[in-house]
Amino acid sequence: MVGPTGNIQELPESLISGGKLGGLLSFRSEALDASFNQLGLMATSFTQTFNAQHALGRDLLGNANGSANFVSEFFSVGVPDVIPNDNNSAASPSVSMTLDPVSSNATNYYSNLTASDYRLSYESGALTLTRLSDNTSWTGANVGAINTQLTTDPQGFSLDPAVGFVNGDSYLIQPTRDAARHFAISDKISADPRLIAAGLSEAVARGAAANTGTGSVSSVSYAAGFTTGSALSLSYNAGSLSGFPATGTVTVTAGATTNTYAMPSSVPYTAGATIAINGGGWSGVSLVLSGAPNNGDSFTLAAATGVEDGRNIVKLGNLQTQNTMLGADATYQDNYAAFVNDVGNKAASAEISSVAQTSLLNQAVAAREAVSGVNSDEEAAKLIEYQQAYQASAKVIEIASNLFDTLLSIGR
Repeated sequence: MVGPTGNIQELPESLISGGKLGGLLSFRSEALDASFNQLGLMATSFTQTFNAQHALGRDLLGNANGSANFVSEFFSVGVPDVIPNDNNSAASPSVSMTLDPVSSNATNYYSNLTASDYRLSYESGALTLTRLSDNTSWTGANVGAINTQLTTDPQGFSLDPAVGFVNGDSYLIQPTRDAARHFAISDKISADPRLIAAGLSEAVARGAAANTGTGSVSSVSYAAGFTTGSALSLSYNAGSLSGFPATGTVTVTAGATTNTYAMPSSVPYTAGATIAINGGGWSGVSLVLSGAPNNGDSFTLAAATGVEDGRNIVKLGNLQTQNTMLGADATYQDNYAAFVNDVGNKAASAEISSVAQTSLLNQAVAAREAVSGVNSDEEAAKLIEYQQAYQASAKVIEIASNLFDTLLSIGR
């Protein structure tokens, strides 16, 4: 509203608690905004985790992540909103935010986003980020200090650098509000389904055909978010393996014993040990060699080139039952079921409230009518009574007039 000096003043919604306007404002704050945020949370979490897993695949044209024609992002969503307060100073900085990359555990990717809005405010030389759903807050001298705290208590986003805040500045941050509205599939994939990364861009390990020992590759395993680099040729000689990437580390786990070796160096060979390679573009890939290789035997490890498998599609389908949301605490289905249940409860509550309020209104109307209202039957009876009384009075007057005339005629 406009104040006495002509300035615009914000009218708190709490001052409007009744009537149609109060009902509409209550619906917006308690149901509509929350539903937008929940739908946006599901759309964003689904998009982030699905795209992360899709990026590990290989399409039917043989393209994998890093190829010029590979499409890693299957879906896209709307960007987060940061809305400055209208009362901010003209010198106040513009604030923006960036969604964090998804995290991963041993089985799948997951998002740390919540369905809450946030408020960033600047008072007395300090910035405070407040989660509006429960008023949890993080306070620091600058944006960097806030982001540092969010690394240990992740909310699924970070604030972009900004300086020059003015005392009293505030910003409304909506990470998921418009995400579902702009949810879409990649135009390139829509036009050419062959670009769907159905196969896994994994590694293939095997012993050379010319090997003379009994050494062999028992298994190759992958952690979520693994990457593959240039092909490696691991050579065995005098109890050690060489040929690992020139940089990074190699970790060997044999039973309860784990040793990590900085590259470049050779690594002692232990039959049945798990060898994890991290360097030269390789990460999250482990292999197990067994048997007794002879000097000069070699084993190759290279990214798969085949496109005839659908293992990545299976992994994408498995996302629906994995804990991919709310910091790995909920599945898509769990969150959707909770959202539908919440909306249903609010609808049922609103219906019950409507029935109760209608009953109260009817009672109030009846009470008013009992005091000041008109009963048609009662008033009609009274009208007849008044009519009959009038007719009787008229008859009395008529008789009195005739009697008076008779007396006058006798006196003449």
